[in-house]
Amino acid sequence: MAVFNLHLFVLAALLVLGTVSARRLVYVEVRQSQDETRTRGTCTQMSNKCHLASRDDQVCPADYNRCPFDGAPCVLIEPRGDSSRKPEVRCGYLGAQGA
Repeated sequence: MAVFNLHLFVLAALLVLGTVSARRLVYVEVRQSQDETRTRGTCTQMSNKCHLASRDDQVCPADYNRCPFDGAPCVLIEPRGDSSRKPEVRCGYLGAQGA
């Protein structure tokens, strides 16, 4: 009987932890999508710039963030509200397509 109760307790604990983790992931995803705006574009290797529709071209910063080939994806990430973060350009960005 005690072994059965232990198994039941462990199973219940695992279910609760899984539910909490799933809720936390949803909360974090919603929060991140509300905290920033992402504008997608393509970059040019020669000029190392990100071409964004209806915006000025943005320079891909630093060596680690260079445009790997012409037409590679890039994204401008702009924080919303009173965030202390600065806008960021990522070139050669292969993040989630829905983001």
